[in-house]
Amino acid sequence: MYTTWRVKIQSVLWSRWTVIIAVLTVAGTVGVLAAKDKITDKIGLALAAVVGIFYFLLQGKRAYWLVLCIGIATTAIGHHGVYVTSTIYLVALEIVLFALCAILFFESVASGEPIDVKLPIALTFMTVWAILHALATVLTLPPSYGDPYSLVIGWALTFAIGFPAFFVVDKIVKHEWQVVHILKITMAVSLVMSIFGILEYYFPSIARLLGDAPQSMILVAQDGFRRALFSFWGYPAAASIITWGMVIAFDQFGHGKTLVAGVIALVVFAVDSLAVYISGQRSSWIALPLSLVIVSLNVKRRILLSIGAMLVVVVILLPGDFWNRMATLSSIILKGEVVDTSTQSRLNRWQSGIDDIIRNPLTGTGYGTELLHNAVLEIGSRLGVMPGVVFVIFLIQLVLRILRCIGLPVPNARRYGLLFLALAVPWFMQMAVETDLQTPPFAAPQWVFLALAWFLPDILRGQPTAATQPVIKSTTSPELLEELSV
Repeated sequence: MYTTWRVKIQSVLWSRWTVIIAVLTVAGTVGVLAAKDKITDKIGLALAAVVGIFYFLLQGKRAYWLVLCIGIATTAIGHHGVYVTSTIYLVALEIVLFALCAILFFESVASGEPIDVKLPIALTFMTVWAILHALATVLTLPPSYGDPYSLVIGWALTFAIGFPAFFVVDKIVKHEWQVVHILKITMAVSLVMSIFGILEYYFPSIARLLGDAPQSMILVAQDGFRRALFSFWGYPAAASIITWGMVIAFDQFGHGKTLVAGVIALVVFAVDSLAVYISGQRSSWIALPLSLVIVSLNVKRRILLSIGAMLVVVVILLPGDFWNRMATLSSIILKGEVVDTSTQSRLNRWQSGIDDIIRNPLTGTGYGTELLHNAVLEIGSRLGVMPGVVFVIFLIQLVLRILRCIGLPVPNARRYGLLFLALAVPWFMQMAVETDLQTPPFAAPQWVFLALAWFLPDILRGQPTAATQPVIKSTTSPELLEELSV
């Protein structure tokens, strides 16, 4: 299931002060170059931020966890990141993952301990293949091709972030309470994204006061549905992540230990529902019912009936625009007719990806600019059929590991197993028809959650089982119990 790389470096003398001095030297150099107009303000600010992150990470283990939480929270700001070239940019969570990965690596070097890089075998194979493929492409492209580095790195980076994501999650997330915190942060992120999207859709004048925004914040689809642009986040498909928040809020509502927690979860669920609706993203509309059914398998019956009744009312009250948009999909199933250009575009791109795989199955056809809206076809057509097949194997193994959680003799194992299984439904749906793993705002949080789901059995096994829970024996005398019962 795993492949573990073990490297032990004893000849390198490394200390915290060495790192601090090196970081300050880099910061000083950056400052001098910026003063001489050798570095633009944006790049200088980005480098200063990276230096600050590294210095903060040197403060200890708690800082690692805090920075990871902050990085996940920055998912709310979407595409706002740092351009390293004219076409390649890094979002905050990517920078955090690379920084955490580097500092954890250097910490192992400093202590002289073996460096364990634990990755799923399938993901390791795909990562190594992708690196060699990218290197070969850069070395063999003719000079007249232009800038091969941006072309290759821009495509490969969103997949390469999987390596530091798995490494960081494995090293930092060790307890159930950490999983709970990440889920709550994601729920808060979805709420923030929903509020901005709703403001842009219904109150564009207010949204424009909060920052730069296009004149029109509504995209009218071919079927007449008026879609929210989510321009602050960067893509109308922001509903992909908001859908995760909805599923988590549904779980929190069913298992909330206090009235306040239940009310908060219900509010998040309601706001996110509106945001997902106005997004017009059909993949989320299809995935959500199945996800909610899976989560409800571990919800108390009364709560389940109440939620079911509310959902029935909502479905009945959905306007005609919703059903008209859904009809664009049902027409394909029932009549075999494609009635909208969005669906036809995806079908054309999928066929193009299949043709590329048939044309060159071993190494793929290289890196293009047109995204195929399907992660497996994207990998297979660019890198070759083997990495595509291996990626499918990785996803199958991921589902099996999530299912394994449900049967663990650990408190809350069934709950979190079903929750992550429910989350896997929109993940796979979005990988099949959207561009989640090809765009940085999606790819970074997606890989973090894939890593979290993969290591979930290991995390839960580290918790006390039902057999090891402390037994509290009553020391109350029978006489006192009799008096209290009167």
